[in-house]
Amino acid sequence: MLIAAKKKYDIQKLKGLHSAEFEMKDLGAARKILGMEIIRERERRKFFLSQRSYFQKVLARRRSMTGYVFTVGGSVVSWKATLQPMVTLSTTEAEYMALTEAPKKGFG
Repeated sequence: MLIAAKKKYDIQKLKGLHSAEFEMKDLGAARKILGMEIIRERERRKFFLSQRSYFQKVLARRRSMTGYVFTVGGSVVSWKATLQPMVTLSTTEAEYMALTEAPKKGFG
């Protein structure tokens, strides 16, 4: 259970009421809840919820596949297919990135 209030007294009062009825253990200040990071600015008396880690996972799944195939006389001599190291905003941008990577591999 996560308890939040403006005054510490209110938190202590609620914890006291619950601990009289239930076995409780204080785990200290929460850092995460429901997969969201809790960010506190105690001096400004504010807190924020961040979904940064979830958003990064979503972006990682949205990366495009890029690759190349080098042939000589109709036979494949080299090929590679990987997820792009970054997220592109359009298929044109993804194709441009693939186009610039292939010569680096062929002449490198």
